[in-house]
This record gives sequence, C-alpha cells and structure tokens, in this order.
Amino acid sequence: MNKVMVFLVLVLSVNFFCADKAAEKPGFYSLYAWYSEVPAFADEVAKVGFKWMRLGGPVFDPGEEKGFIEAVKKGINVVPVMGGDKDSDITKMPAYRESIKKYLARYGENGTLWKENPSVKQIPINYVEIWNEPNIEYLTPTGGKKRDECYAEFLKVSYEEIKRFDPGIKVIGMNTAGGTMKPDGALTAELDFNGLIGWYKFIKGVHKAGGGKYYDILGIHPYTGGKAPEKAGYIKAIENVHADCIANGGGDKPVWVTECGFSLPVTKKDGKGVPAEGVIKNEELQANYLIRQMAISAACGVEQFQIMYISDIGDFYAGLFLRGTKKWRKQTYALKNMMELLPDPVILKKLSEGTEGIYAYVFKGAGDKETIMAWNTGKEDIEKEYEVKGTDFTLSTRDGEKKAIKAAGGKVKVTLSQSPVYIY
Repeated sequence: MNKVMVFLVLVLSVNFFCADKAAEKPGFYSLYAWYSEVPAFADEVAKVGFKWMRLGGPVFDPGEEKGFIEAVKKGINVVPVMGGDKDSDITKMPAYRESIKKYLARYGENGTLWKENPSVKQIPINYVEIWNEPNIEYLTPTGGKKRDECYAEFLKVSYEEIKRFDPGIKVIGMNTAGGTMKPDGALTAELDFNGLIGWYKFIKGVHKAGGGKYYDILGIHPYTGGKAPEKAGYIKAIENVHADCIANGGGDKPVWVTECGFSLPVTKKDGKGVPAEGVIKNEELQANYLIRQMAISAACGVEQFQIMYISDIGDFYAGLFLRGTKKWRKQTYALKNMMELLPDPVILKKLSEGTEGIYAYVFKGAGDKETIMAWNTGKEDIEKEYEVKGTDFTLSTRDGEKKAIKAAGGKVKVTLSQSPVYIY
C-alpha cells in the first residue's frame, strides 16, 4: 500500500510540474536588441518594465554573452535567433544541425553557460526564433531551390533538434520582413521578384513545402512605413495568417510580432532632418503609432510584440533610448504607462474597430480591472460615451497623467484624439 501511495505521489508531482511548464506563457511586451547592446541599457530596460527581450547578433563570444547574462540578471527572459545567412547552404545541413545542438547545450536548461556562471539564477531559453527575415536577403537560396523551400528544410532540422533537446521549447517560425496587406514601399505581401518573396506569399510557400508542422508560433514584422497602423491592412493580415495556418499549415498557431517600430527622419550632423519615405514626422506620432499598433495586436490575440529597437541603429531612428545620454523618447514614456495599466492585455471586448475612425477596446487591466483603451484616427477630436459599471473612474492620458472622472447614467464621457486614453 505504501509503495502504491509513493508511486501515486510521484506521478501526481510529475503531472503537476509538467502542467505548470505547459501553462507558462510569454509576456506581451518585449524589446529587440543585440547581445552587445544590453549592458549599456540594462538599467533603463528594467525601469520601463521589460521581462522579455529578443536578442540577436553573434553568439558563443564571451563579450557578446555578457549581454545575455546581464539580461538574465535583470530577470529578463531571452528569446534568441538561430540561423542566418552564413548558414544558408542547404548542402551543408549537417553542419547547421550541429550548430543548433551546440547552441542548445550552451543556453538551454542546465547548459554550460549556467554552469560557468553559478551565481546567476538561470533563465534558460524556452522560445527560439528560427531565422530573421528569411524571405529576403538574410537567407540565400541554394541547391536550386527558392527561399521558401530552403527555409522549410532549415525549419524542419531546427524543430527536430530543438524538440529532441527539450520538447517544451517553442519554435517561432517565419519571422518575415513584412506583415501588413497595405505596406508602404516595394516589399508587398505577394511580391515575387529577383528571389525576394513577399511575406504572405513566403508563408504560404513554406506551408506548401511542408514546413507548417515544424514550428509552434508564427512571427511577422508588420512595419507600416509612414502609414498609421490602422491604414496598413494589419488586422486583415493577421486574419489571413490564421486562415492559411488552418488550411495549409497543419492547424492554427499563435502569432507574434517579432519585430516592429516606427522610425523618425534621419538626422545629419548639421541637425537637418533628411526627408524619406517610411518614416514618422515627429516623436508625438511615433508614440501614438507604436502603442496603437500594440493595442491592435493585443486585440487580435497577438501573444508577444517585440519592439524594434533598444536604441537608434543605422538610419532607423526608432530606439526607445538615445545613445550616449540614454534619454527616453516620448514613445518610451507612453509604453511604460501602457505596461503599467495593461500588464497582460487580454482582450475582453471590442467596442469599436474603425467605425468613424474610432478604435476602442476593453482589456483586462492591472488588478484585473476592466480597462477601456480608445483613440480617434481623425484630425478632429471627438466626444464619445461608453457604458460602464460603477460611478468612480480614472482617466489616464497616453503618457500617464491621471484624473478622477465620474459616470453619469451608467456612462462615462471622454474626448478622443489621435493620442490614446485609458478609462478604468
């Protein structure tokens, strides 16, 4: 009898542990950076409240690994990127397979990185992105095959090795350059030109090549260029992705935004901005567009949104923090406020999604309070009323200025502009 009881306890303990692991979910808010960038900005990243980061760049280098370790010290879950153009030759697949094994043995649970740093509480990798933007030049087709066909093969090998090492690790596939139906620029959803493949055509091609069963999460990069996120066909894009996963990808899958941001005009040393397509005119619009796209993403069920980028890089002026001074941009303050009010933005109800240019959602907010997030995409402010339960509420601006408001007749009245507000 005692042996039976011991056996049952062990079984129940194992089941309980596995259930906990399976139930663990990723945080919605994440930030993209290279390993080498983390040490300089780690304190600022922590102040904003990030618990997740996508890290890219060289690995296995002691200098680069400092970024990985610094992120973990701040309690941040690292989502790495495996594979890159240097790995593109499908005729050398055994070497690629070995590189995956080496990576997992280093950064996975009880890996050598943790053994060499026993004072650091390990946060092993639990989510892995396979390639960055394989539909364009970051994957060079080989073996007489197209990009989508090559990627399907790399995806299969990656999936096999990752699941062999730890079946609980989630594989994030696609991570395409592009992710909207009406983007600015030449990289359209259905592009097929000179070897480059539009993001949606690429996803369908990978599914056709049998790659749908070799990833758990689908990643996209829904840059809108200079457009407002509501005008880029973003909601339709997410609907299309789910539809193709169901029809041709082996079943529906969660969607992640594995890269997105809004760049300001490039500034020359003389201080004059350089006009260009695909950029946002000023920090005010940049802040509005970022958190609006994040809200739309959450409302569409996107599990994680990885913001591009920790600081300005090259000609892409979308960093949360300025180099040197580490000064916060307006979008950073707006983001911190959103993270505090909607730490886990689960959609409860869609009040309006484009009607009269108004977007209004009810999310699960901090402390499980129902929180309305709303804005108006038009040029003129609009007064709107929303039904609520109760009398006393707080109205927060985009950047966190708060005031008490009262409901009358079961409704609260607010003025909506292009800058979102929160009611809770």
